[in-house]
Amino acid sequence: MPDDFQYTLENICDCNPQISNDASQTFKLGFIRDYQSTEYSLQNLLDATSYFVNTNSGGTPSWAKYPNPLPYRAEYWGPSCYAVQRIYKGSTTEMYYGTKDLQSDEYSFNVMGYSGKFYFTDPFNITVVSDKHFKVSRLTFQDIPDELWKPISGPNAGATCNHWMMEYSPWKAYNKYPQALRGFMLVAEDNTTFTFGNDEYWKDAVEYSISEASAPGQAVTGRQAEQDYWVANSWYLSSIRFPDGRVIDYEYQRGENIRTLFTSEFYFGIKQNNPGCLAADASYTVNSNTTSSKITSPVYLKRISGELLEANFSWSNTDEENALNHDAGAAFRWKKLDEISVKDYQGQQYKWRFSYYPLSKWSQRLFLQSAEKLTWNNISVGEKYSMLYDSALTLPNYNANQNDHWGFWNGVPSGTAVGYTNEQLDVKRSAVLANTRAGILKRLTFPTGGYNEFIFEQNTYGKRVKLQRDQGVELTGTNKNAGGLRIRSVLAYEPTADKSTTTEYFYVDGYTPTLTPAQIAQLPSSGVLNQYSYIYQWDQITTNMYTYPTCTQNVKINITSNQPMNPAMDDAHLGYSTVIEKYGDGSYKKMVFTNHDNGHPDDPPLGGINTFQSPYNKFSSRSIERGKLQSEEIYSNTNKLLSSTETEYTAIPMYGSTDQKSYIPRFTLNLLDATAQASGTVPYTVIPVSYILSNQFKEYTYFYKPAKVVTKIFDQATNNYLLNTQTIQYSQYWPSVITQTNSEGKVVKQINKYSWDIGGNTFMMSRLSNDYPATVVEKINTIKENSTAEEMITSAFLDEYYKNPNSDYAKPLIERKYSLALTNPVPLASLSPSVANDLPFWTPGPWQKDNRYVKEIELPKYDKYFNPVVTYSRDGLINNIIKGYRDLRVIAGINMNGTASDLLAVTSFEHQDIINVTEGIGETQRIPDADQWILEGSLISTEAFTGAVSFSGRVRCKNSFRDGTLYVTARSNGAAPSLEKYDAATFSYLPSNISPIIVSEYAGWKKYQFDISTTQSFIWAVNSNGNIMDDVIAGPRYVAPHYYTMYGYKDGLLTHITDGKLRRTFYEYDAIGRLKLIRDKDSNVVKVFDYQFQAPGHGNAIWNSTNVKRCKPCSLNPTYITAIEQRKDIDVNPQSSTYQQVRWVDIGANSSCADISAWQNTATPLRCRRIYGNKNTGEQEQEQIDVNPCSSTYNQLRWIVVGVNPAACPCNYCTGPDQKCIDGVCSEGVKVYTGTFGYDPRTHMYNCYYVYQFGDGSVSAVQSEWQYQICSIE
Repeated sequence: MPDDFQYTLENICDCNPQISNDASQTFKLGFIRDYQSTEYSLQNLLDATSYFVNTNSGGTPSWAKYPNPLPYRAEYWGPSCYAVQRIYKGSTTEMYYGTKDLQSDEYSFNVMGYSGKFYFTDPFNITVVSDKHFKVSRLTFQDIPDELWKPISGPNAGATCNHWMMEYSPWKAYNKYPQALRGFMLVAEDNTTFTFGNDEYWKDAVEYSISEASAPGQAVTGRQAEQDYWVANSWYLSSIRFPDGRVIDYEYQRGENIRTLFTSEFYFGIKQNNPGCLAADASYTVNSNTTSSKITSPVYLKRISGELLEANFSWSNTDEENALNHDAGAAFRWKKLDEISVKDYQGQQYKWRFSYYPLSKWSQRLFLQSAEKLTWNNISVGEKYSMLYDSALTLPNYNANQNDHWGFWNGVPSGTAVGYTNEQLDVKRSAVLANTRAGILKRLTFPTGGYNEFIFEQNTYGKRVKLQRDQGVELTGTNKNAGGLRIRSVLAYEPTADKSTTTEYFYVDGYTPTLTPAQIAQLPSSGVLNQYSYIYQWDQITTNMYTYPTCTQNVKINITSNQPMNPAMDDAHLGYSTVIEKYGDGSYKKMVFTNHDNGHPDDPPLGGINTFQSPYNKFSSRSIERGKLQSEEIYSNTNKLLSSTETEYTAIPMYGSTDQKSYIPRFTLNLLDATAQASGTVPYTVIPVSYILSNQFKEYTYFYKPAKVVTKIFDQATNNYLLNTQTIQYSQYWPSVITQTNSEGKVVKQINKYSWDIGGNTFMMSRLSNDYPATVVEKINTIKENSTAEEMITSAFLDEYYKNPNSDYAKPLIERKYSLALTNPVPLASLSPSVANDLPFWTPGPWQKDNRYVKEIELPKYDKYFNPVVTYSRDGLINNIIKGYRDLRVIAGINMNGTASDLLAVTSFEHQDIINVTEGIGETQRIPDADQWILEGSLISTEAFTGAVSFSGRVRCKNSFRDGTLYVTARSNGAAPSLEKYDAATFSYLPSNISPIIVSEYAGWKKYQFDISTTQSFIWAVNSNGNIMDDVIAGPRYVAPHYYTMYGYKDGLLTHITDGKLRRTFYEYDAIGRLKLIRDKDSNVVKVFDYQFQAPGHGNAIWNSTNVKRCKPCSLNPTYITAIEQRKDIDVNPQSSTYQQVRWVDIGANSSCADISAWQNTATPLRCRRIYGNKNTGEQEQEQIDVNPCSSTYNQLRWIVVGVNPAACPCNYCTGPDQKCIDGVCSEGVKVYTGTFGYDPRTHMYNCYYVYQFGDGSVSAVQSEWQYQICSIE
């Protein structure tokens, strides 16, 4: 839309011309009148650029400017206020269909790990801002889907007609909503094309929204606002077209409408008592905690399909019970993903199933509990991921109005800002860790049983940007909390080795490894708050933007929304300049990132209409520069610097810009507006109460890339270091010269030349420049012994591109690859420039180039995906790749000398079930590994030489030939196969009289060779003669069989490679598809793969804790232990000198190590154990001494019972009815009650009988006793 408008209204008179009511009549000028009986001359309605409304119902017209957004189309209204005639203002485009511009000028995107923004600098030109090079174009417009909600009521006729026009409904005018963009197309630098939105109408890849007619407690709640539009606001990825022509399609399905609630307030007061205005200090206040909402028509991914796979997505309603459905006249439904069913080109069919925690236990929030891979028959394959979350606090209801400044839950009710000062709101809306952390991920468990545990902490900052954002930062004095969380530590546990590693993170300045956690917490935070302050009340802000009525002057404004407006922040609300990553052994890495406080503040705005300073002024943001790694230092656990890297960056302008920091000029217009009808004025007159803040600023479009990288490696003994300095120059967006200078001053350089650097100015080079700009055509490596020496070439490489034989507009192909033939380095200045030509593919005319370039490889043949399948090497060897399964897998390779041959066909009789996505029906098809053969017989699944199946019968080559060789592998114990000629006229087979020779034999299989040389071409077939055969190869004659290599697969994984002598190599994988073993032909293990943690970039030991513990050995004699428990640690850093060595760490006293005495027998003779006056018990005792020098009883003596010896120690102390000498030992009996003799009512006691029962089965005489309880007879 233009930024400025003007209008002229002339010759409006009180005359009586005629205006036809013919509905087909069209006017160039758009005027609206509310009463049909007043008639005016069409000639007197002169051209203008705005609409006006007649505020006088009959009689002399009174024209006033129409207050709604400037329309391009409007209506001629009949007496009942229904549209009877359309009045157009000039010509319009579909972009502005309706009464306002529905196309946004700014969009963001995220695709395949890359993100950015793009802007419409006019309706058709787009500028992209991203760290990755993309081109963006828009698709056309389309109607809003018919299934979206339509208005359910219309206006009343008559007196309310003016009001209806003021609240204009586009649906009532056109019986349809304005059109919206179908989507966008993004093209990456390798020509991968991403389409977002509806490239096909049926994909439903566009999400729409509309404001809700929301008023709590009123019946209109839960339906769309009559005066608003369904607007497209999200376009989902609908297709990817790769450079090789393959396409992946994404389809979506539209779900039930959902609702987004928000709370807002607005307060204003008249400060001045002007005549006819409201009283001084009178106020109009919208009720606090007013809940509004937006209705969204969401779409959910339904299907992904392409030549690689088909995936179908199953969704169901979550059935949440929360405030999002309260007071709604219609039900809103959210969905959860239940299952993904996958069929891929490798023949695999499997599912991923997702489970969630119960809504009732998680505050009606949806938390993913697990993701598990299943077979097609719902059997688990053991690949399952599980998630655990922080459940210490119960999350609040939606719109609980308990948020901090940044929108995170803090548990403090602060829904309204009315009545609070900014200082009070600063307290109520501060960050609270326990609340912010509620529901955060705590543990992720992997299929191997290993897991990651996460600990989060509150964000902090010690600096904030100044009010003038181009002036850097200011200190806060103390560390302050900010909304959101940062990672504190990550524990990774690996169950196979039973070890774990913990990585800690600190966000401070001044860290050293000797500091305690409490001391680290006191260090200054490196966080920078990307906002000066948050202000809610604007008592002193005034505006006089309007001159009528005067009541609008000196207005008190309070911004009381739950979140303050903040257009100044276009990146994260907080960023850290320094981050410490600490490893398990105490070594650490210090990283410094670009930020506001180290040279990357915002730039000033270009201009603005403000008379005051504000934290919400929009400056020219340099956010594209912030968050880049500026330096990295690695320290040992003794705080010695091991290495450092410092990076400087440069701005690379958008191509064609004259400014290094290229930009497009933009402006903000932030308007808070409320209207109130003043008493005594006509209906259209309103009081505009407005706070206007506007800035023109630079929206930067440059790239910010490394220009210089300085690396130092330190010697720990001398503190000397090796220095390497890398500088990078760019051509457009890509590195053109990369220079490395070492400590001795030697300079090594790589020069990259792109299509625009190559002479010739050809159509093909233009294709590379436009669609494949990152393609390096020529690479030159040079060296200089010192800065003043001559630059010498050490090597150079050139790729000659030619037009694609399929189409001039398809991807250009490399036909020849060259290298510079050098025996010694030559001067760079001696190299002749390369010049391209536009010759078709595979022509004898090479490019102009330096005569020292020699051809290394020729690539005369590509498959349909532009992958080379025939290669001519420099030594004359021809390498042929044979691909199967729709050209998606290599099934054979042939190396040979001589000339190329088109006679190359192989089969192992394997097949796969592949999705038939070409016809779009999604069914599976069983296809063979190769399509050059016709089978007449049976596949055998019980026995095979390679793969899973073999064949019995005839296999016939589709193509005829007269000169070649056929190889067949067949069982040794069966008949030899025979070669036959096929007669296509009679559909019969004739003997060839060509006998085979056996060229190799292995494991019960023989390889037969048929040499064919005839004067006439025939279609040849091999008959197994009742035997089982496998691996049939047709190729040029005289190619030795050992030049052939066959490849076999299962579930998409390479399982074996077979050479021409039937020798095989086998590959085995673990449960999650990682290569585990390589075996030779005799199943001997050739190589074992073990997966460990990624090694760090230093040689310090990294000690991983295990669950193995022990009692600490005694230092005086390690044969004995102490009372201290130790834990076993293992060094897991392969670069460490103590790799896989063990250390034991004290972890404190433990009860398991409490008894550390080491008692040994002395030479003193055994003795009898005596008690009760030196009487024998029948037991013997042994004297012992404690020999553990770390024991508290060291060298002390003790006697212990070692056995019973009645002969040496006869039992002689047993007395009383409860004891008896049994086998020489005095044993005590067990008391057993047998009855009750009587009861004494005076003492309330019972007389009980009992006996003693002994271990030999005997009992004592009957005894009796008195007791207060009933005798417990057993």
